[in-house]
Amino acid sequence: MPRQSERNATRRRRLREAVVRVLYAVDVGGSEVDAAITGYKDSLAEGPVQEELDEWARAIVARREELDELIRKASTNWRLERIGALERCLLRLGAWELLARPDIPARATINEAVEIARRYGGEDSPAFVNGILDRVARLLTERRGEVRSD
Repeated sequence: MPRQSERNATRRRRLREAVVRVLYAVDVGGSEVDAAITGYKDSLAEGPVQEELDEWARAIVARREELDELIRKASTNWRLERIGALERCLLRLGAWELLARPDIPARATINEAVEIARRYGGEDSPAFVNGILDRVARLLTERRGEVRSD
């Protein structure tokens, strides 16, 4: 029987993957966030992932400009528009978690984004996502003047 922490990690990964899919539909497909969430929820079993999908996706879309600015500051030599759509969505998710979810250790946020990039992205995606989110975490630490626990 899986331990509670393993179940939570699996649930949280499923949630992140669902959020990335919704963000992708908004970013690439031009969908409104409501339509993207509704469309994706239909393929999810009811439960914690479906319940949190609304909150996470709406929060990220609402703070998109702020998140994009953080990503721009962290991604020297890369314009946001040149970053692949999957990576851009993962970076927005990761930047939001780093900014708005201090209950989730920064290292866990970054590692999860890297794993999703490894699973769905290109060969260079994991290293790229890792590098940018690590810089975002450092920028936020400098901004706050504090260190998040890992």
